[in-house]
Amino acid sequence: MKCPLCSQEVALPPMRTRVLHYWGPSHRQDGASLYLYHAMRRFPRLWCEHYELEGLPPDHGKRSLSIEVDWAGDCFGKNEYRLPHPNFYWVSDSHFSSDSFKARMERAKLFGIVATNIRDHVEMFRRQGPRAFWLPYAAEPTVWQPIDVEREYDWAFIGHLANYPDREDFCNKLSAAFPNCTAGRAFFEDANAIANSARIAVNHTMTDYSTNMRVFEMMCTGRPLLTRHTNDLKDMGFVDGEDLITFKTFDECADKMKHYLAHPDEAEKIGARGRERILAEHTYLHRAIAILQECGLWETVADITPKMVAEWNAPKDPRKVRDELMAKQRGEK
Repeated sequence: MKCPLCSQEVALPPMRTRVLHYWGPSHRQDGASLYLYHAMRRFPRLWCEHYELEGLPPDHGKRSLSIEVDWAGDCFGKNEYRLPHPNFYWVSDSHFSSDSFKARMERAKLFGIVATNIRDHVEMFRRQGPRAFWLPYAAEPTVWQPIDVEREYDWAFIGHLANYPDREDFCNKLSAAFPNCTAGRAFFEDANAIANSARIAVNHTMTDYSTNMRVFEMMCTGRPLLTRHTNDLKDMGFVDGEDLITFKTFDECADKMKHYLAHPDEAEKIGARGRERILAEHTYLHRAIAILQECGLWETVADITPKMVAEWNAPKDPRKVRDELMAKQRGEK
């Protein structure tokens, strides 16, 4: 069989590759760690396991790869835990504070390969020793999808407001100008329903150099996304005014909000094109393939076709996805 990257003939392995996933406490029932596990266990040549660290680490035995997806691990005192080699670390939130950045830089020294969702941090991690590369966030289309509901709000923001004073101030100002709105936390089917009930999905990033998970998830719902401009959007191929709508100042945000609320056909076209871009390039299946290739396990996905990816990414009931994932996490059959 030919490798999809280099077109060389390769022999596929006779046995499935064993991959171990670790993520943080079970009350975090969302995020990249859960979605990556969900994506990887669809690959027929991959044997995916998971372990949620509680107490002393178990004897994992020999694995082809051990994966840790950073999901607030430093907040729960998990940074001393060492995953067996070969291992891979997908870093997030290194921009949150100087302490979080230092904690992740130290943890990166324990890994052979590191990916960060922040492009500007790649070289910094490389200086710690491991091989590092840029791996942006993604969306899980079986959770984030268009649904037929009334467009109840002019705009919606789904995410944390507490402990993010700039974001909270931004949402307060925007709600004063456009009061028919909703802003706050929600998960799985509730979050997807709220996003679909808005004419425009809004995002506010902490920095102007790195996007966040909300960009991919809101675009995946098919709603037009109005987001703060970040320098990495262009490098991911997103086109302002075609795939999404960006702003650099609050006044620009308000002007664009007013325009697209008055021109819903334009907004809907942007939303539809944005969803197409996510499904084509930015799902967790795409990220899983990139990780396995970077870690030298590309043969496990050599026979994965775009048609298979499209079928696996087809919309499903988010409640069933959530329940299935939680059952797997608890070790149920």
